[in-house]
Amino acid sequence: MGDTFEAPKVCDGVIWRVLEGLRVLDGERLSYRTLDVEQIGSVYESMMGFELGRMEGRSLAVKPKHIVFDVDVVLGLAAGKRGAWLKEQTECDLTGAALTGLKDAKSAEDVVAAVGRKLSGTTPEQISELKVCDPAMGSGAFLVEACRQMAEALVTAWTDHGSMPTLPADEDPLLYARRLVAQRCLYGVDKNPYAVNLAKLSLWLVTLARAHPFTFLDHALKHGDVLGMGFTFDDTNPEATPSPRCIGSSPRTPATPSGSSRTLAARKSTRAPPTPTTATS
Repeated sequence: MGDTFEAPKVCDGVIWRVLEGLRVLDGERLSYRTLDVEQIGSVYESMMGFELGRMEGRSLAVKPKHIVFDVDVVLGLAAGKRGAWLKEQTECDLTGAALTGLKDAKSAEDVVAAVGRKLSGTTPEQISELKVCDPAMGSGAFLVEACRQMAEALVTAWTDHGSMPTLPADEDPLLYARRLVAQRCLYGVDKNPYAVNLAKLSLWLVTLARAHPFTFLDHALKHGDVLGMGFTFDDTNPEATPSPRCIGSSPRTPATPSGSSRTLAARKSTRAPPTPTTATS
């Protein structure tokens, strides 16, 4: 009693893999609803048999099982035993130049370079290839927060993988990352043209760097209606025929959609006033 307990810090990725292992078996989703009490007890006992270990030295996680190993232990082994030890401990099989690099490694950086693409975790390229689209972006609050979080992850990936790009003399890495994310990853649409301009301004402010032009948002933030069916109605005339148009185009630009007759009929009947009825005694 009275003793303090410091809970170990476990990253979200590890927790996700634990839950995924409990939820999926051999590619099929498990249904705990169909398990008997004895089977649930067996699952519980199996889980209690695991222990949480803490690496004392520098560590890395590698694919395919995302198992963590101690880098200093690898460096302490004889060169010819490193590859076999890594495969036995983590199921990560290195061959060719990667295995040669591991044998010749003199530092933790050399081990990272040898393992290369076998490393777990997100690479800068994976982050840069993400595409985030807000179909009703409004003033761009969601895109701004996505820009901040993705930029932080990108800077972390640069640091972890030793691939920090050459930055302009007056540019901060985080600000530079925000500009790259905004340029390559973020997209948005809104049917209010004023909201589109406001979203552009919001992203420009969060990525602002003096003496650097910011002209690449026009291709990514567009005026249009991606949530509607692509039809407009004259609200002042319930009997008016709907005006078809392409999604994202100007309301004045007509277009003929295919397979829309049933949609038009359903919408028109929905908009029609109710038929009056006569009460009988």
